Amino acid sequence: MNGDADDGVLGEILAKYRAGDLAAAAALVDARLSQREEPDVPHLAAVIALRQNRPDAGEDFARRAVALQDSNVAYRFTLAQILTTQRRSDEAIAELRAVLRMAPGFHAAHVQIWNIMKTLGRRHELTALEIGRAH
Repeated sequence: MNGDADDGVLGEILAKYRAGDLAAAAALVDARLSQREEPDVPHLAAVIALRQNRPDAGEDFARRAVALQDSNVAYRFTLAQILTTQRRSDEAIAELRAVLRMAPGFHAAHVQIWNIMKTLGRRHELTALEIGRAH
């Protein structure tokens, strides 16, 4: 975002979000989305929707943020989190792998893949990969 006014609006959204006033934060995001398209705003909307247990809306927002800036690992990780809550494991893993290609040290992405594979009963596949890399 550019300029002091943009920083003020984003700061206000973040303040409402951090205070737990998700409805007010969502309202500010909605107003901002109607004005212009910046990747930070739909990303914040995705995070808020995820916290409000509205993964369908969150997915739409996260995909908008990724479309605007596909190299941002935070946007892709948020999309993966949403896909995970929707039990769309293969899609979530694909997003997490994209995150790890861009940022191999992104620990939360490693943990998320591990948790998904554990839930699917496929943790042994990851263990086999790790053993194969060690040799």
